[in-house]
Amino acid sequence: RYYTQAPQARYTPMVRTAQRVALRHSFETDGTPAPSTVRPRPPAPPTNAPSQLPALTPDNDAKISQLVVDFMMRISRTLPQQQSRTELFSPLSIITVANLLFLGSGGSTHEEFGKVLTPSSMNWKRMHQRYGNVLANLMSPEPIDSRRDQWRRQTCPRDDDYEDGEGGPAP
Repeated sequence: RYYTQAPQARYTPMVRTAQRVALRHSFETDGTPAPSTVRPRPPAPPTNAPSQLPALTPDNDAKISQLVVDFMMRISRTLPQQQSRTELFSPLSIITVANLLFLGSGGSTHEEFGKVLTPSSMNWKRMHQRYGNVLANLMSPEPIDSRRDQWRRQTCPRDDDYEDGEGGPAP
């Protein structure tokens, strides 16, 4: 009900076998170039179709925000305690990369990422959807800030007792 099927994608491995790399670069011991057995592929056609993914609704999810803060506090405790003027890190970038690695992983790596990044009471797919909504909120021109909504709705009543009048003490 919350999820849609992602379009089928074809994944190409990024690592080639050593033999193919050696053949391609002519790393033969006798100095003769190796015959090329690799046929070049034509480039993929550009896609102009609209995305099938649902639009993200900006949301300020307190549980996801706290998860990010807790994760970053753990990361900050593992960083060297030396104060460096040249090293800095972006908590949002680190958690985003960790979530992307989580989505792309499988097997025991996926399980380990799940233990670290997903709250125990939440499905990992639901967590990613809610995290996407928080990111959409961060990038929104008018982000939602649930802590301030009540404050913004309240008005300051004008009370005549607080105004300095003619009968009040002189400054």
